[in-house]
Amino acid sequence: MIWGQAGVCFLLWVAYGWWLRSRTKPWLGRVSLWEPKKRAVIGSAGLIAGGALAVGALFAIASLGGIRDGSLTAWACAAVVVSGLAFVHLQSFSAVCLVSSALDRETAARRGPSGE
Repeated sequence: MIWGQAGVCFLLWVAYGWWLRSRTKPWLGRVSLWEPKKRAVIGSAGLIAGGALAVGALFAIASLGGIRDGSLTAWACAAVVVSGLAFVHLQSFSAVCLVSSALDRETAARRGPSGE
């Protein structure tokens, strides 16, 4: 039963990521105004924090008795969905931060040293 629940959670996370990808342009515009070092720090920290959140949430769910008789309880299933959505959101935002830095460097390289 737990694999079926995990499969549904996974599909929800993928669907959210698919939906979120079309809404990252406003993030890119806003993040591009930040200093490159800030983008790198926030992007890297977000990637690590997202992973820590996901692993920590799963550990907490298991420790608090969220798995019974080979399946997730109702509250545990909801917690897995929410923590997974938060993970996808953090990973997406962090990727935007890091990609914006790469885009800035690429644009500067194409302009050349004189800024033309």
